[in-house]
Amino acid sequence: LIISAAAGIGKQYSESDDFLRNINEERLALCDVLPGERSVHLYIFNLTNPADFLNKTNPFPHIGSFEEIGPFSFKETRSRENCRVSMDDLYINFDEVRQLSAESSSNENFDAPLSTANIAFSRFGAFIHEEENNAFLKLEDFVKNGEGYLRQNISPRALLTDGYNISQINTYLREKFPNNLTVLQHDTFTPFMELSTYPRKFTVRSDPETFGQIHSVEEENLDEHYSNGCNVAPATDGSFFPGNITKDTILSFYSEDLCSVVPLVFQEVTTYKSIPALKFVLPENALHIAACDCKYSSGYSNNVKTCFPVGAVDVKTCQQNLPYIASLPHFLNADLIYRQNVSGMSANNALHQSYFIIEPVTGSVLESSLKFQLNVNLVKFEDESLMFTGVAIEDTVFPLFWTEKKFSVAAETVQEILRYLEEISGTTTTTERTSSTAAPTTTRRVDDTTTSPTPISNPAFEALKHQMNDLTWNINKFSVLLTFIGLIFVMSSGASIYFLLALRNKPDNWTRGKRNAIC
Repeated sequence: LIISAAAGIGKQYSESDDFLRNINEERLALCDVLPGERSVHLYIFNLTNPADFLNKTNPFPHIGSFEEIGPFSFKETRSRENCRVSMDDLYINFDEVRQLSAESSSNENFDAPLSTANIAFSRFGAFIHEEENNAFLKLEDFVKNGEGYLRQNISPRALLTDGYNISQINTYLREKFPNNLTVLQHDTFTPFMELSTYPRKFTVRSDPETFGQIHSVEEENLDEHYSNGCNVAPATDGSFFPGNITKDTILSFYSEDLCSVVPLVFQEVTTYKSIPALKFVLPENALHIAACDCKYSSGYSNNVKTCFPVGAVDVKTCQQNLPYIASLPHFLNADLIYRQNVSGMSANNALHQSYFIIEPVTGSVLESSLKFQLNVNLVKFEDESLMFTGVAIEDTVFPLFWTEKKFSVAAETVQEILRYLEEISGTTTTTERTSSTAAPTTTRRVDDTTTSPTPISNPAFEALKHQMNDLTWNINKFSVLLTFIGLIFVMSSGASIYFLLALRNKPDNWTRGKRNAIC
């Protein structure tokens, strides 16, 4: 027992030594966000004919006529907090935090009236129909107070930053369903700010062969996505890719807009600020692949990723069960069915296609533009005729807005990449060098021979030191306990041996006397 326990202690010490040897600056670089300029630009769809869209007396289909308003721009900052390393597999775990600051508050259209889908009431009404009998009676007061399929005379400010009043819905839910639809249990509802709530938990791999690949997002294992026939390569978060990329390399990234892994294909050779680069874009079937794990259903289910015709992805299961469907802007590369009930869409590859410009040796993303559209699954209520007077709609994928998320790598990183390329090629460049002495910030894949020390100021490394100190303390306590048990064992063994030897050395007449006495 003692030998086995001692061997276990030795193994733990050995594992901790191996663990510390494998922790280095390259692995912990995954705890940092690649420096650069990030921005988000939104284009809102305004329904210009709400009366005709709702008018029951008009023959179907009711065509919604849309105009695009924008852009409304935001600066974005991202960071990775609570970064920690799993001791058993060296996975890097962190919380990704996003902050947005509006730049368009002075835009004259920021307070302009518009009409759009009433997201909150659509979800609330569907929920009441699921939970209550005679739902139309429960919703009667809401309709009298102006609730319906559409939210009219609302502003971009309310949609994007300030929210609109849903206090009546909030009160009803808190009184009757306090544990349901918590996303609507607030007095105001802001559609844009409710998307992809942050912080979000990521777990990524840090070993040489799979460096930076995402293992899970919000504890959802992406390995299942790779193995269920979705035909995608393991994904990074899109901030960098594995090095040594060629035109034939298969790339993929996790899209927070689609809540899924999306493939990329090579389009052209290009340059970015004197850096030779490759441009990758989404293939035409990208959204079909992103939706490959959907479920075919006879009806719309709130807890299942439902399949839709090509060009759209059901994202409600990762958007707090709000009735959202994602697509490319203006239904680019989508089935024509999505344009049957809407007009004003003008899909254009040059304007609406997402892309990455990548330095192929290091896999560094130099520039990216991710463009996706958010739509509302506007579904006709079963008892529509009892709820409304003179109102009728068809089920419609209602365009809400589309976003462009832009990234441009920092100027210092451009210089670092140029210097690195010079070093490995032995060439020089006329690009002016910066005087910065900061450590390189490009994320590079770690290799097995890496021996660079981890900076002691790294927060993740400080957390590791605490982990190892706790492990060492527990091992030391166990060692003391084993030593004490060992001493007791030795003393007991010695006493037993002494007693046996004493019996052996007694004279024979003493033994016979004892037997006679017993007789």
